[in-house]
Amino acid sequence: MDYYTLKLFKLTYLDVDLEKSFVTHITNDKSILNIFLKTKVQACKICGCGNIKVRSTSQTKVNHSIYSDLKVELYIHRRKYFCPDCGHYFTEDNPIVSSNRNISIMTDFRILDLLKDPTNTYSKVANLTSTSITYVQNIFDKYIDIKLGKLSTVVCIDEVYAKKLVDNKYICIWYNPFERKVIDVLDSRWKSDLLICVDSFHVIKHLNDAFNQVRLRVQKRFAHLKSDSNSYYWLYKKYNKFLLRDFSNIFSGKIKVNRTGMLLDKYQIREFMLSLDDELRLAYELKEEYRSFNLSASICDAKDRLLDLMDKFKASRIKEFYPFIRTIKNWFVEIVNSFNRINGKRISNGPMERTNRTIKQLFYNGFGFTNFQRTRKRIIYISNPDTPLLGVPKHNK
Repeated sequence: MDYYTLKLFKLTYLDVDLEKSFVTHITNDKSILNIFLKTKVQACKICGCGNIKVRSTSQTKVNHSIYSDLKVELYIHRRKYFCPDCGHYFTEDNPIVSSNRNISIMTDFRILDLLKDPTNTYSKVANLTSTSITYVQNIFDKYIDIKLGKLSTVVCIDEVYAKKLVDNKYICIWYNPFERKVIDVLDSRWKSDLLICVDSFHVIKHLNDAFNQVRLRVQKRFAHLKSDSNSYYWLYKKYNKFLLRDFSNIFSGKIKVNRTGMLLDKYQIREFMLSLDDELRLAYELKEEYRSFNLSASICDAKDRLLDLMDKFKASRIKEFYPFIRTIKNWFVEIVNSFNRINGKRISNGPMERTNRTIKQLFYNGFGFTNFQRTRKRIIYISNPDTPLLGVPKHNK
């Protein structure tokens, strides 16, 4: 056996006797290696005598699953010693495995690496490494022990649905938006003496949904003209993004309107749609005024400007806005608090949305979890790239 073979199978850290070691079988899907370790000075583990004798050798089969598409088996040949002073027999240590097991340490590390991917279930990792689900879970529990992270000045809090995992069906995620790390995962939501803020993204989404209901109501008024080659209904349906999206991000050039054959820009299309209904125009102006407020307000003027906007929404008497008005009323203080700035940046839950998607992906692929503590560690382990492994693995109880 040569050094390159050891490197290929990630065994260069071993003190291998290359002259005695050999490969007995190698194909596209399976490899078998016989490993002999170099002779080292040994002493009796009972009396410490150095005058020990080699009586025989033993062979141990080890699962060395370091590749997904290749099954690797190692046969480790170890010497058995006899101490003539105390009569004790013992076998030299096996550096490839941890304790008295038949799975290599490198396989353990590959298991931990595979568990970083939220799409990998414990069952899938077990299949990829030729181990059992229980073994994969035990390795994760032995090497990963995550304590509560350091609280930051700003903490983003969100909930993720986890029906089977906790009693109240939702787990609570605490997130550090500055370091982009999960601080902790809790089995329930609780409040303390914190400055609570509402994420502006969800407020804007609620407002857009309410405005869209107004647009749909107006659109339905023209539904009976669909078969008459009338462009009213079609405009509201085809170009709804001109009313719903950020107008500055929409193409500013000429657009061919197929039903009319005219070339119009986005301003003309928008104006034509708004000119058909006064209530729709008012609803659009209120939506855009709140959006401008959301982008430009500061903690100093947010309260007064929001109160003024509430009065305008109430005065409009547009029924689709009533739930939005109640939202502002119920969460008024928290919405104003969201205009606080830390290090020049407005407080937002935006950075943790990616983490939420990762958690949902983990739950979707896992078809439900029941062990909260293990799942908590798995979420943090996946989300935080610098999560350390225990230098000395814990013993399973």
